[in-house]
Amino acid sequence: MKKQQLIFISLSIFISVSSFAQLEDNVTTDESITTDDIKPVVVINTSGSEEDNKSSAILQLNSSTQGFLIPRMTKLEREAIKAPAPGLQVFVTDFNNGKGAVMFYNGEEWTALANLIARPDPPTDVEATFTGAASDSSEVTVTFRAPENNGGSTITKYEVTLYLSEGKGFSTILSPIDNGPLYTKKFSIDIINNFYNFRVTATNKVGTSIASEFSNVVPDPQVGKKLFGGRVFYILNSADPGHISGQTRGLICADRDKEAKVKWDPNNISQEVTGTYEKMGHGKMNTQNIIDKLGEQNKSYAAYQATLYSADDGYTGWYLPSKDELNRIYQNLENYESMNFEDKNYWSSSEKGQTLACFYNLSKGTQGRDNKPYEYSVRPIRSF
Repeated sequence: MKKQQLIFISLSIFISVSSFAQLEDNVTTDESITTDDIKPVVVINTSGSEEDNKSSAILQLNSSTQGFLIPRMTKLEREAIKAPAPGLQVFVTDFNNGKGAVMFYNGEEWTALANLIARPDPPTDVEATFTGAASDSSEVTVTFRAPENNGGSTITKYEVTLYLSEGKGFSTILSPIDNGPLYTKKFSIDIINNFYNFRVTATNKVGTSIASEFSNVVPDPQVGKKLFGGRVFYILNSADPGHISGQTRGLICADRDKEAKVKWDPNNISQEVTGTYEKMGHGKMNTQNIIDKLGEQNKSYAAYQATLYSADDGYTGWYLPSKDELNRIYQNLENYESMNFEDKNYWSSSEKGQTLACFYNLSKGTQGRDNKPYEYSVRPIRSF
């Protein structure tokens, strides 16, 4: 390491001396050269763009894919700098509740380089309702609550995106006229032939938030209906995780398998994942617990492969069902030819000890436990 440092320091000195010498030659040997012809002393160019002819810069960095990274340190390390020079800049990693910020020394004290403004949090409590009889032009009202944190900048717009059960939806812009906290947007849509739910984003002068959680679905979906990338196989009740009073929530089964058969655990190591359950409503939590345990480096196992599933209409958020969720798929969807269940075993996200996990045959309705290194199929599900 010390040898590498010495080489770097020597190279830096050589570049600087050579550059200064070149600059001095340019100034003293040709009286016709103006200051506009003098380039920065050192140029690092990764963008392929032309260098600016600026005499005021000692260093010029050109890139369209990379930025300039200044020294990073904690607050204590920054305070330990002896006799900081006016204009000294560092990035303090534990400033602003751990988000970090660029700080500079103005000759008397350290201060943040700019106001700490970030993109807002997502809107919350998105809910859809419609009144009256279902028609091809029913009025649906979407309500949502402004973000708890606007990022330190006024919200300039909301974007409400509508999602259809039989394809992608559309977005509409809502310009806030006040600071909320509640907002309403009305849509005239076909309630007879489709199902809908909604997500909302908020934008300030820095950027746009991640999307909110999905609203409930209107009108209330029923088991067996095609919806959001698959077919509904279960409606949550008050005893199920994820149930929201007054809203219809449920589970959707993908209409095809994830492409290849995979192992439950590719590492062939006897290890138990803490927190996998067999009951309804636990598949999503099981899947996340499995991924937390097995990691993301080797993605060739059932739980991770389920999350990589992509429906033809682009819906995401899939996961590996629990044993009871697979059982309910068989009970409610086995007679639907469009589900394409084959005579083969499907992994669940429910395990039995260190070496075994539960499987289910969605064609015959049989179930059992098998060794985690065995290769079975994956049929993902998602929530609405």
